[in-house]
Amino acid sequence: MTTAEITTRSIITKSNLPEADYVINPYTGCSHACRYCYARFMKRFTGHSEPWGSFVDVKLNAPDLIPEKSGKYRGKSVFLSSVTDPYLPLEKNYGLTRQILERLIPLEPRLGIQTKSDLIVRDIDILKQFEVCEAGLTITTLDDAIRKEIEPGTAPQTTYDLAKKGFKDEFDLVVLESMGFNNTYANAISREFAIANNIKTNSDLAPFTSGLSYGAEHSFFDRADGFENMCLTYGYNFPEKNIVKMDVSLKYQSLRQGQMDVCCVYTTDGELAEFDVVVLEDDKHFFPAYYCCPVIRQDTLDKYPQIREALAPLKDCVSEADMVRYNALIGSGKMDIPSAAEEFIKEFKLMG
Repeated sequence: MTTAEITTRSIITKSNLPEADYVINPYTGCSHACRYCYARFMKRFTGHSEPWGSFVDVKLNAPDLIPEKSGKYRGKSVFLSSVTDPYLPLEKNYGLTRQILERLIPLEPRLGIQTKSDLIVRDIDILKQFEVCEAGLTITTLDDAIRKEIEPGTAPQTTYDLAKKGFKDEFDLVVLESMGFNNTYANAISREFAIANNIKTNSDLAPFTSGLSYGAEHSFFDRADGFENMCLTYGYNFPEKNIVKMDVSLKYQSLRQGQMDVCCVYTTDGELAEFDVVVLEDDKHFFPAYYCCPVIRQDTLDKYPQIREALAPLKDCVSEADMVRYNALIGSGKMDIPSAAEEFIKEFKLMG
């Protein structure tokens, strides 16, 4: 890892992200080396010849560029960070993010933070001083073999443990082990179009996007892990006139009727079993993992400690395909929820 100490002329930058008015990047580059990182385009502005993920420039004067007094940022959304992680391992020594946060407090912005690191816990005392503060922790996988392949510079198990600790400390809730299925985003296209053009992955879709339409629910266009950064990651070029914000319930119908070419879906949608669509592989691992975990109130667990043992068989017991099947049974009216729950318990032998 190449590290350089630099100075910069500005640190609060006007943002093009839909969910942020301004962004702050205390560092240039990133040591996570994620294979799917959409920020790789930044390399051409850095003067570095090394691969993205192998260098970090430390902006030593970044905290000094935060104004002492200004009404410009009051009530505005300020996001850390858009093209780096504000809690890179180097932050332990340099403390730039912490200093920046301290200086932002009197400016009264709406603060947003995204990180893969548990180092954010160090700054909870500062984060609590913001009237509006939203912090996101990205956990792509808990499989260390996969992690080493796609995110060699991260520690997702540590982040998972941090999430568990946060639930406990803030809400007195106990997070148990994941049930195994990942209910995340995916792109779906008609099977006919997929076969005709040999499209199996999100990357395979890229050459066709300039002539295709894309539909998703409104919130997908306002997320850091949503439409804009997905397009940057995969090089998509959907025409503006062909991008449609739509109700969730209309997505599959629009694919079937040919009104939409590509739709954003969830990987456990019951409709996947009913409609003739192909879910494309997220080959650059852009979409974060959304694993299902049982959460229990601590006072309930204290009163009924046997709950933990009773729920233990749920660990890694269900796949995405299983969830699609059961969601389809309920969504089609073939089973009501109590009947499906009873069948689920029998199928996976969750009770003796």
